[in-house]
Amino acid sequence: MKNYFNLVNLGWYQGKALYYDLEKEQLKLSNLLQNTEKIQTYTPVFILIVGPLLRMIAKELVVDSFNVRLIILILTIFLTGNITRMVLVSMKKKTTFSIVNLDVSEGKKFIKKAKKHYKIIRITQLLGTPCVVLLSILYLKDGDMMMIILGSILSYALIMIHYDYQMSKRKKILQHLEEKFAKVEK
Repeated sequence: MKNYFNLVNLGWYQGKALYYDLEKEQLKLSNLLQNTEKIQTYTPVFILIVGPLLRMIAKELVVDSFNVRLIILILTIFLTGNITRMVLVSMKKKTTFSIVNLDVSEGKKFIKKAKKHYKIIRITQLLGTPCVVLLSILYLKDGDMMMIILGSILSYALIMIHYDYQMSKRKKILQHLEEKFAKVEK
């Protein structure tokens, strides 16, 4: 079985996700298209339709016992993590990758964009994680199911980012590529 966690997402190149294969030390362009327009279009629709539905469900699901809420929270965290991993592996199994060789100018442009992207992702993680913790605390305190639903959705996104981008490896890879392109240029 192929280890899909050896593929580190470096960002977008020519509108597609560019990965670095840790085993083969190669850049690989995926067929995953950058779909920010779809996300921007469908998110408000999703919120308008699913939001009230979730609120309705959350009002009906009231758990009074702190211990039961704690168990539900632990199970939710476990399930969210496992579902996210399965979705990511499934997505990468369906993805085709082709080896790409960037010339020096393309490489430098990509590295510059990837570094900005890195900062944005890092900030998202740093802001999102305390939000998940706060939502979990609010759920444990009040038993409001909406908090655990929102926390699960945010956790899913943060875990997806964690596994796909592997930020510590990504930073080292970008530094390595930057040095490589600098050497080639000389």
